Amino acid sequence: MKPKFKGQSWPVTLSLCGAAVAYVLFMFLPEQRSIGDVRDEVDTKRQFIAGARTTDATIEVARKELEETREYCQQFADRLPSEAELSALLARINLAVKQAGATTTRFEPRQATHYETLRQVGLSIAVRGSYGEIFDFIRRLETLNEVVWINELRFEAPKQAGQEITCEVNMGFFVANAEKSD
Repeated sequence: MKPKFKGQSWPVTLSLCGAAVAYVLFMFLPEQRSIGDVRDEVDTKRQFIAGARTTDATIEVARKELEETREYCQQFADRLPSEAELSALLARINLAVKQAGATTTRFEPRQATHYETLRQVGLSIAVRGSYGEIFDFIRRLETLNEVVWINELRFEAPKQAGQEITCEVNMGFFVANAEKSD
């Protein structure tokens, strides 16, 4: 017996091939592109989440540094003399010269520089004494409880051997603004 559909198999095969090509072109490939776009979006979001983890660590480090900075600023503020203690600080600086065994030849407070919550008061002082006395005075300045900044330190050599050294110190120290302090 002979098959009945012998001549009709080509049109069916071609139509099935055309349907398969149409499916691939119009359904499968566009869906693949859409799936690829979704995968790219998911990868981007995963990278964002991974970056957020490192951001959390960075924020924590910044918080710790901020806390340390606040603590340092509070310690600095605690060391600031008040307006009322300014003359006592100047007296302690003069006493440091005497305790070191040196002699004050000039003691000249400078104009204050005002900042938001504090002000810097300058002082120019000239001291005469031996090498050891001068450096003992500087050591005593550094051990004061208040913050003292030595801006300039100038030594004048003695004209003859055996004479005393003259040292000029330009310094600044900070005082709390009376109207801005807590």
